[in-house]
Amino acid sequence: TFKEVWLPRGQWFDFFTGTHYGSKTERTLSVSRNLEEYPVFAKAGAIVPMQTEYRLEAGNDLKVIVFPGKENKFVLYEDAGEGNAFEQGEFVRTEMSLEWSEIPSCTIKAAKGALDLLPQKRNYQVVFRGFYKDVTIKTLVDGKEQDATVTYDSETLSSIVTVNVNTTS
Repeated sequence: TFKEVWLPRGQWFDFFTGTHYGSKTERTLSVSRNLEEYPVFAKAGAIVPMQTEYRLEAGNDLKVIVFPGKENKFVLYEDAGEGNAFEQGEFVRTEMSLEWSEIPSCTIKAAKGALDLLPQKRNYQVVFRGFYKDVTIKTLVDGKEQDATVTYDSETLSSIVTVNVNTTS
């Protein structure tokens, strides 16, 4: 079925397929979706952290979906998921940024705060959705090149980087 979607002026990406939509004015378009699917769009430069499973506390796996086209910053806030310990500073903040230039750069800084709330190791999956297949990807941890698995999904126009990092040092 087709669903009508209104998009404000700007650069947008279909959240699931990576298809790019841009316009100098607002516009309405029809997008094809199954009955159980919603049309979801991300603005150029969006950085969207997602847990891979529902849980209150910080999990071992974190997926971060990054969309091209514009510089952006995001701060991931994590706490225990229950109680009021966050009022006494029991939380963690992780800064993420996308620098958009001829050679784009995505940075996830070391977490700061109550690091005991995080698992000792975290599996990051950074999905560059809507990026070209031939994009060059280097993975650095603490400024040093790190082995990572890089794959490309042509159905979602996504380069996918998977890396395991130590979160507590």
